[in-house]
Amino acid sequence: MPVRLMLAHGLFPLVSRSAKEALDLKSDAGFEFLDSKTSIGNAYRRCFDQFQTQQHCLQAVVTTTATAAIVVVVVVVVVVVVVITVAVVVIVVVVVVVVLLLVVVVVVVVVVVVVITVAVVVIVVVVVVVVVVVERGGGTAAAARVVIVEIEQ
Repeated sequence: MPVRLMLAHGLFPLVSRSAKEALDLKSDAGFEFLDSKTSIGNAYRRCFDQFQTQQHCLQAVVTTTATAAIVVVVVVVVVVVVVITVAVVVIVVVVVVVVLLLVVVVVVVVVVVVVITVAVVVIVVVVVVVVVVVERGGGTAAAARVVIVEIEQ
């Protein structure tokens, strides 16, 4: 089963060795891996300089690298989730604003239609009243003459 060792700052495989090769100090692959110009090789050399035990340092480097890879994956997942959440919130806010604007437009149109309708009704009533008064011959003055004429007879 291959062990993939990752760089702490990325998700790209640095080296792929079998677990036996990675932990076997006698194999050429193990020495090649440890002597390579990589951050893992540097970490191993620093550990070996301090503790002087190859097996301990190999296991520590492999564990640290695996932990770093897991942390990178978790950080990437969290960033993706946050970006998706922010995008969803922005979309919802835009939809709500558009709906509210549509409601405002509908209310304004209804108010304008009602005002125009009331104005037309008032104008029609005034015109009808004026026409009726003019047809009867002048309104209250004509009515007063009729009353006066009736009294005189």
